[in-house]
Amino acid sequence: AYGIGINIVETIYLALVSDITPPQSRGKVLSALWTLLILGTVISGMVVGSMIMDYSHRRLIQVMQGSAITFVILTFLALVGQERLRRDGSVVSKTETVRVRLSLWESVRMLGKEKALQGLFVVIFIATMAFVTHDVLLEPYGGEVLNMSVSATMRLTVLWGVSMILGVAAAGYLLWRKLSPAVLMAVGCVIGLVGFAVISVASDGAMVNLFRAGVAMISLGRGLFVVGSVILVMSLTDIAHAGLFLGIWGIVQAMAQGIGTIGGGVMRDVVQYTSGSTIYGYTAVYATSLLLLVVVLLLAFRLRRQLYVEEIRMPWSGLEEIPADQLAF
Repeated sequence: AYGIGINIVETIYLALVSDITPPQSRGKVLSALWTLLILGTVISGMVVGSMIMDYSHRRLIQVMQGSAITFVILTFLALVGQERLRRDGSVVSKTETVRVRLSLWESVRMLGKEKALQGLFVVIFIATMAFVTHDVLLEPYGGEVLNMSVSATMRLTVLWGVSMILGVAAAGYLLWRKLSPAVLMAVGCVIGLVGFAVISVASDGAMVNLFRAGVAMISLGRGLFVVGSVILVMSLTDIAHAGLFLGIWGIVQAMAQGIGTIGGGVMRDVVQYTSGSTIYGYTAVYATSLLLLVVVLLLAFRLRRQLYVEEIRMPWSGLEEIPADQLAF
């Protein structure tokens, strides 16, 4: 239920922002929105971590129930008055409602003609799958292997969020200095695979700080990779179909996140069951993620000429004329 809700909301809020913001301000609003989402994760991690300092099962249940109620209330307050309806029931939008320019199969055929983008989406899929395997294993690894408290593992979310924001900020600065987005993706993968290697060897309870360093490196690398990948997608396509390929980028990300998260959990359980070692279960997942990032680097090197771009296009530049239904494909 949580996963279904997350994926529904990710598409709807993008369309809503597109509908209620002026075209010239859309890029800034979406960038600020994404940053606030990460900051919300950081702040909630700090708050929840402080609330379960004196841990008990009852206390954890109370905090989770309170979080759910708070989420519903804040969501309701945030949505009130965001959309205005005309007398005929249609929504008042900053952009005129137009027919979707391409059908699904037309979009698939168009992607089939873009060899460079096909290779890029394969790279994005594998890398995203590698980066997300640790998402659901982060806290369990800290608790089961490193004997960290529940409060301490909750604060790992804060470290994750801060490192992601630093990665995005660093990516923006490097792009401003004209660094190739393909190089930015490669740098993110290198930092990420080093982070997975660091986590893999941090199996001793005395190496908690090393584990935190690995988490920070993975999140930093992921931030660099995400920005580099979306910039490269936008730079390789013509602006008339920018919404289409940005939507495909989102679909590839979502599919990779689902497969990576489920695959990481299943692999941990299978290896742990067959080997009888908790440590082996986690290190097998992290080693696999490391190898996947190596594969990504090899693929990116092979596609280096196809991924070369002379002009860097920011992800939301030129999307003023694209309606919400295409933007949220």
